[in-house]
Formats: sequence, C-alpha cells, structure tokens
Amino acid sequence: PLLPLLSGWDVLTLLKTDPATQGIPVLVTATHGERQLAQQNGANGFLTLPVKLAPLRESLLRLQATSVAMRTLTLLHLNASAEGQETGYSAFVAQFGGENLRQPVVSSIDGHQISYRLLEADDLEQADILARVWKPDVLLLDGRDVPHMASFLRSLTCYESLVSRPLVTLDKGTTAIANQYPQLRVFPCLIPITPQTITALFQVIQIAVGITVQSNIVVACDSFPHKPHGQPGEQPTFLHALTQYLHTAGLRPILSKSWPEAKRQLQQNTVDLLVVYVDEESCESTWLQRLDAMPAHYEQLPILLLDYRHGEATGLNPLRERVTVTITDRDESMTVLLQRVHQMVAGCWR
Repeated sequence: PLLPLLSGWDVLTLLKTDPATQGIPVLVTATHGERQLAQQNGANGFLTLPVKLAPLRESLLRLQATSVAMRTLTLLHLNASAEGQETGYSAFVAQFGGENLRQPVVSSIDGHQISYRLLEADDLEQADILARVWKPDVLLLDGRDVPHMASFLRSLTCYESLVSRPLVTLDKGTTAIANQYPQLRVFPCLIPITPQTITALFQVIQIAVGITVQSNIVVACDSFPHKPHGQPGEQPTFLHALTQYLHTAGLRPILSKSWPEAKRQLQQNTVDLLVVYVDEESCESTWLQRLDAMPAHYEQLPILLLDYRHGEATGLNPLRERVTVTITDRDESMTVLLQRVHQMVAGCWR
C-alpha cells in the first residue's frame, strides 16, 4: 500500500541513514529503470516488477547469507609471473593504486560502496601462508605471461587453503586450463583490467563470493534458418559461440531460437539485457512491433542490436533508434563485444 506523505524511496533513505536500522537488508521491487536508483540509495537487492517466485526466493536466500554490516572483501592476487622479476608489486596491483592494499579501502563500484583489501603473493607457498592468515574471499589469477600455467594450477590444487577459494581468472588460456580441474571453482573475467574496467572485475568477484547473482541476458533472433541441403547457416553458429562466450565470462545467457521463445523468457525471468540479432531476412517493422509490445516493466531494458547484414545497412535505422546500442561490424572481437555487454548490464553504455 502507498504510504502517506512518504514514498518508498523516502523509507529506504530513512532505513539506511538511521544507525538503528541501516544494517537491515532491504530488497527493492521496482521497474527496470529504477535499478540504479535503488543501488544508489543503499538497497541490498533488487527485483524487476512483476516479481517472480524463483528470483524472489533466490534473492531472499542470498540476503540471508550476506553479512548485515558492509563486508570487506579480501582479494589475493596470485602473481604467477613473478619468478625472475625484480622485487615490487605487479602491474595488476598498480591498477589499484600501485601498492599492497592490506588496509581496507572503500570504493564506489557501479553505485555500490565496496570495501576490500588486496594482497599479492609471488609464489604458491607465500599464497598458502597469506590464505591461512587472511582467509581471502577470492583468488585472482592472470596467466598471460606464464608459460607453464598447467603446472602452476596443478600445484595450486595441492594447497587446501587455496583450492577451497573461488578463482577469478583474467585470461582465456588460464580459464580453459583451470576448468579442467573439477575441484576449482572458476569465474572468468576476460576483459583487460584497467582503471576503467574495474567495475566488470568487481561484478565477477561479487558473483564468485555470492554477493550478487549472475546477470540474465536473453539473446533473440527471428529463427534458426537452414541453408539448402540441410546445412546449418551462419546464424546458429555465431549465436551459439556468443552464448558460450558470455557463459564462460560468468554471465547467464539464454539463447532463444525464435521471438515467441524470447518473449516467454522475458515473462518468466528477471532480464538485465536483451540482445537482438538481425540479418538480411529480418523485417524492420516486425522487430519494431515486437519491441513496442514488450511488457511495460521492461520499458528501460537495455537492448543490444547486432545488425550483421551484408552490404550497406540503411533499412533498419528506425530500429537502431529504438535500441540502446547497435553493433554492425561482423569482425568485432568477442572481447570487445563482451566489454560492451558488461557496460550495458552495469548501466554504463552512454
């Protein structure tokens, strides 16, 4: 029911500014466009209206497991390429200010105040000691400059203090090798880490430690056509590769083989991003009608249009104006595409 004189946002502000109540977890239910407002006002969780039972149960269980006070995350970076280097912190730590941040640091990440400390180990023995003392929430590993990553990970699995921690991998090669060890819980973040992309890293870290859930991304197309003689066309191959890449990057893609299926997913799930694939056979007016007919609570849902038609693309301009971001380059790398997806999920596409 509506409260006299006070809005729900007023109540949220009062709860989060009063020392007696600020530790109480608050779950906000509102339209998709108000997600960032909820985050900025200190909400501990958010669900898009109308609320579905499964996401509600998942959110309540997550809030129950989360510490009431603001949690300080302890991150342990495994500097696997440190052998033979001069003493000093790695380039990765430099992205966080250039020094070991053993004292908690509070940063604003994607509208959230996140407290964290960053440790670094130059070998597994040192990592084992740090893990026993500091009990890190997550391990970070970038193996791009490590020639024997398989051997390194095999040795890592021998340390109980390390293998029990979620492992955030920062490159494709390390991710592929780490996934071969069933005892490791691997959470990839495949965007190059810079001060501008720290948000994406913390999104993956929060998923790894169970603070937030994976973002739902519906990938929609007209249908899965087939070339003559029953040979699959290019579209299914690309979309399967895209969804696999998104999944590997720690997101939750839902590949819909037709618009009715995509619409059903939108109705049954809380969706954070809609990806629309169009080609030469796509009809602009049909897609405009589909998007205009989406449920009202998805009015602010970000939409990524993959306009991969051959030749000059001029016929879908009204559709491009309707969506949030359009990508037309078929040769765009998956890494760049993933970075754009992360930006849109975080509400940073402008």
